[in-house]
Formats: sequence, structure tokens, C-alpha cells
Amino acid sequence: PEQDGYYTLHVEAQDLAGNTVRETISFSVNRYGSSFSLSSRTQGYLASYFHRDAFPVTFEEHNIDQVGEARIYVRREDTLAELSQGQEYSVKEGGTAGNRKYSYTIPAGVFQEEGAYEVMLMSTDAAGNTSDTASQLKSVSFAIDRTAPQILFAGARNGDILYEDEAWISAQVWDSLQMDHARLLVDGEEAVSLDAAGLAKANGLIRLKLEPGDNWRTIQVEAGDAAGNVSRSDQIAVYIAGPGAALEDIPDYEPEQKTNEAGPEAGKETTAARKQVSDMKKKRAGFAGLFYGAQPGKDGVKVESTRPGTGGILRGAAALFALLTGGLSAFWATSRTRTS
Repeated sequence: PEQDGYYTLHVEAQDLAGNTVRETISFSVNRYGSSFSLSSRTQGYLASYFHRDAFPVTFEEHNIDQVGEARIYVRREDTLAELSQGQEYSVKEGGTAGNRKYSYTIPAGVFQEEGAYEVMLMSTDAAGNTSDTASQLKSVSFAIDRTAPQILFAGARNGDILYEDEAWISAQVWDSLQMDHARLLVDGEEAVSLDAAGLAKANGLIRLKLEPGDNWRTIQVEAGDAAGNVSRSDQIAVYIAGPGAALEDIPDYEPEQKTNEAGPEAGKETTAARKQVSDMKKKRAGFAGLFYGAQPGKDGVKVESTRPGTGGILRGAAALFALLTGGLSAFWATSRTRTS
């Protein structure tokens, strides 16, 4: 026969005396081995590459002949393992002669660990043909990701006062597998948004330029990955004071009584930010801040932490001169004048 298949040959012979003999012979022609497919349920899962939850994988195999040996291999990241039949996957056999059917199911428990997976099935039939899912483009590839993206602010910390004509607020976001989006919120409103392509082009950096103003600004970043995991940073409060601004003219942080898109936790974050800003301002009024002005921070932005400014430098110099020339009493007088 020219085509692979299962054939039945009927032979009948009769002699001159009328004796009849009948024989039936069945055989198969099998040059190409098995054909593979995926169950409809598995195909549905594989419509997306990234998943938060593990799922079962089922291969379906069709062969003219009986399949004598099957092996399933799973690669997770750089680790390749052969699964054990009966323990890590099950097999169901069906069909009829000439149309053998096999179903191989790997339970979700095999894919519980996070990472990128590839699954391949290889089998050998009674005719000696070896077939595999990879050569037929029926391999299974997907990723399990339950970890939300990481967020790291750059150039500003909670309670910072920035002495610049313009200040860049930056945050670095990254994920173990694939980012989907990131949003930077100012005072609860979206100010910058980047999709996966934008984040890849920016190397995971989302930035916003802020101008000096009369109010504290609250900054928060939201980041989501391709599997649907979403993380939100703590809310930080910053004040863009502009060059030469006086510390005593900067108000304490007073958050508005509203809930932004971050949800109920925002209230706790703003309360913490308010306390931190107040504590930092008290520290700035002490002796430790006398001798230092605003210094360059990350991204070239001048950051006020425990350092007043140019006025503080001058007052500190005056205090030091008084200490050297007029004694301790003059020094403490200068210090009291500075903190009052």
C-alpha cells in the first residue's frame, strides 16, 4: 500500500472437488508514527503565556499501532526532568485496532513552582517509529508567576525637601518575568503611565518632572506584571521648595482626608508620612543641621534631609566663629537664635 493505514486482506481458495478455504489477514503500514494534539482545555490555558495559578496539561496521541513506550520531559528554567508515569502523570488508552488513542495528563501540582516551563512528550510505537511533540510543534510553553513587581524610588525619600527649579521623581520597576505596566500617581491622580513596550524602552524607569509649589506632593507608584500581579509602593511626601527657599517657610505635611486609588491603606501611609516629615523637621532645627547646606542627591537633585540650606551654613559659620572668639556662652546664644 502507498498510504499508511490498517489493512485487512481476505483470501478465498477452492479446489476442483469444491473444497473452500478462507483466510483473513490484518496488517498495518506505519511509516510516520504518532500524531499529537492538545486537549481543548489545555489549549484554552495556553491562550495566555503568563499565569498566576498552575493548571493540568493533557496531550492526546493517535497512532495506527500500539505505542509501547512514552516519556514526558519538563524543563523549568535551566532544569530538565523526566516525569514518572503513575506518580507525576497518568495515561488512558482507547480506540481500536488501526486507530489507537492515548491521553497523557500531567496534574497542576507538577507546575507549582514559579518559572518558565516547557513540556514535551516522546513515544515509540510497535513499528519502531519514534515521535515527539516538539517536531510537530505541539510542545507546551508557559510561565507561572505569583510574585508582584518590585518598586524602588530614586531621587527622593519620604519627607524630602527638594531645592530645585525642577525636580525629577523617578522609580525603578522590575519583575522576575515580564512587566505589563507602571503608573506614577501624584496626589492620588495618575501623572505618568507606561505599558510593557514603554517600560522596556525606558529600562524599567518611570519618571516625572515636578515644579516648585506651595504644597507637599504625595507620590505613589503602581506596577503590574503580565501574569496579573500588582504591587503598590508606600506613599511618600515630597516638597519642591525651589532654590533659596527658607526652611521655616515650608509647612508641615497635612494630607487631604481622601482615599486615592491605592485603597484604604492610603490613609495609614499618609499618616505615617505626616509623622515622618514632622520628625525630620524637628531634627533639622537641632544642632546637627547647623553646618550643612543642601547637597546633591540621586539624579542630581538637591535633597534636604537633615541639612537646612545656605542660611544654615552662614549661621553655622557664625556660631563657630563665636565659639572660637567669644567662648561657649556666645556659641549657645547663637544656637538658640538659630532654632527660635
